Amino acid sequence: MFETIRNIGTSLIDPSFQHGENVKIGNFCIIEKDCIVGDNVTLMDYVKLMPGTRIGNNVQLDDYANTSGYCEIGNNVRIKRCTMIGRACRVEDNVQIMSHVTTIRMNRPQDGDDAEEKWVTIKEGVIIGSHSCILAGVTIGKGAIIGAGAVVTKDVPPNTIVAGIPAKRLE
Repeated sequence: MFETIRNIGTSLIDPSFQHGENVKIGNFCIIEKDCIVGDNVTLMDYVKLMPGTRIGNNVQLDDYANTSGYCEIGNNVRIKRCTMIGRACRVEDNVQIMSHVTTIRMNRPQDGDDAEEKWVTIKEGVIIGSHSCILAGVTIGKGAIIGAGAVVTKDVPPNTIVAGIPAKRLE
């Protein structure tokens, strides 16, 4: 099932890292404690996985893609370069996330309250365009498409196309 890697070339990998078969790790990656990746996973150069990241099978993270830890990435997912998958984010299967996308996990405090962590959920089959931002607590429905540069501030229904700032449904 899983075996532990202790050292790979120029990358820094915590001894607690667990992985499946056929895992490729590029140069200068950082993999912190308690990260788990499945089979056929490719981490290109400069990828950083923070503690508690879980990645399924047949996944590729391109150069400079990062996770903030304690997030879940499903099977058959492609995450392009310079993307930040924030803490408390769940990415389901068959999702494509283009370059420079960010998910945000915290809502700003309201009237002196503490900031509240809310999960971002990206359902199966979603495509997210480059330079988009998904805010805390948002669920993107199955099969939805997020236009490039969108700022998604509220839930997106399944099989919907949204774009703009803030993101709105395209008719």
